[in-house]
Amino acid sequence: MDPDACMSEAMEAYRDEDYETVRDRLSDYSDWLRKDGFCGEEAPDIAQALYWLSVWNHTGQHSYLYSALSVNPFRPGPISNGPESGSYAEMLVSEFNGEG
Repeated sequence: MDPDACMSEAMEAYRDEDYETVRDRLSDYSDWLRKDGFCGEEAPDIAQALYWLSVWNHTGQHSYLYSALSVNPFRPGPISNGPESGSYAEMLVSEFNGEG
């Protein structure tokens, strides 16, 4: 599996509001990380962006975006409140929020 392609597919699914696919690709990526350990070039930033987009936009515990949080390998620090400043993840989040 190509981690960058997998996470790009997850990002495209987010654009299309296909949150079930977002969850499924994040789960695939997380499983792959546990087995192989190589994270890809862009995949970690995409996982971070999808984490914050899911936190800010899920509609409750029964939504696909909420379940995507549990399978996302990205785990922020205890005082984090958004993507790292200046990161590719921040750019992706800005793009989806209409700021980019």
